Amino acid sequence: MQDPSASSQPSSALASSPLATPLAVPTRRGNRRLIIGIVVAVVALALAGLGYVRYNGPVDTVKGYFHDAFVTFDAQSAAGRICPDSPQQITNIAGFQQQLDLIKGDATIDLSGITYTMTSQNLISDATVHVGGTFNGTIRGLPISVPLNAVATLKSSGLGWCIESGPPGPASPAP
Repeated sequence: MQDPSASSQPSSALASSPLATPLAVPTRRGNRRLIIGIVVAVVALALAGLGYVRYNGPVDTVKGYFHDAFVTFDAQSAAGRICPDSPQQITNIAGFQQQLDLIKGDATIDLSGITYTMTSQNLISDATVHVGGTFNGTIRGLPISVPLNAVATLKSSGLGWCIESGPPGPASPAP
């Protein structure tokens, strides 16, 4: 009977097997290339992400205003989307919140009929967004349908955007 611990292969065969060869250790030059490649990839992904956010920011800002004011009825958040130096800046946030609270319990607003189209943007300082479609909903059980055809002008504000001018809602300028 043959001993199972004994190998039928000569020791020279074991030495040439792939398991017995040492792993190749990258050279300093290879490590440097790998590090540079990783850094370049991370920077490229960061720039692509920032470019995407910067490009979509104006439309998202206007959509956010409508959502804050007419879906969540949050005057503070809606006011934060208007530029501080804008003539349409909401200076009486408590008054605006009171107006929103009056319709909050009696209104259901559907923003799905509103379209937002970027009409110009230079990625650095200003953009315009066309707001169209129809503002739909019900107030106290009565259906409302208000056509929208307005242009919101936005400007850069830090890393984001703020609404500089344009009607902040379907009814009237901000309080």
